[in-house]
Amino acid sequence: YFGGAMMKDSDLILKPLIEQFDTEPILFTINHPPRIKATIYLDEIGLMGALTLVKYKLEENPILV
Repeated sequence: YFGGAMMKDSDLILKPLIEQFDTEPILFTINHPPRIKATIYLDEIGLMGALTLVKYKLEENPILV
């Protein structure tokens, strides 16, 4: 999900990304390309991401390796 200030110009950001994933998906996502869309949380998404990062670090989550 994308949010925050960049969603004020979402048509300039999301459309090219969606087109890229439709035509040239990143190699490791070729079988299951991600769906790109705007979040309903907009400005709060940055804080939520930061809190998630802290949570994962405290848990020593292997996704951060």
